[in-house]
Amino acid sequence: MICLNRVQQANLDGTNQITFAYGLRNPVGLAFHPITNELYTANQERDELGDDLVPDFFTRIQQDEFYGFPYAYLSADLVEPRRTFPNGTSERPDLVSKTRTPDVLLQVEV
Repeated sequence: MICLNRVQQANLDGTNQITFAYGLRNPVGLAFHPITNELYTANQERDELGDDLVPDFFTRIQQDEFYGFPYAYLSADLVEPRRTFPNGTSERPDLVSKTRTPDVLLQVEV
């Protein structure tokens, strides 16, 4: 799997490449669960939005899911990832509304 703000899936020879999931800013430590074979990652979120923004997170990567970047982010005081720009607008409200809530929030800049 290759990560470019998305997780790509392909055969070992590079054929049949598909986007598995998208909207991840900087997924690190991708790993498959040894029993279920589900994919997990820690994700380092964006910087310079404040002392408690934006929390990094750990989550299971699910096929065809959107994880927010760059159109939405999860603030530490909210459970729903519906934050947009400070003025309340978004370039892609369709993606903001379908942003998946991560499994575990981490302290900013873990």
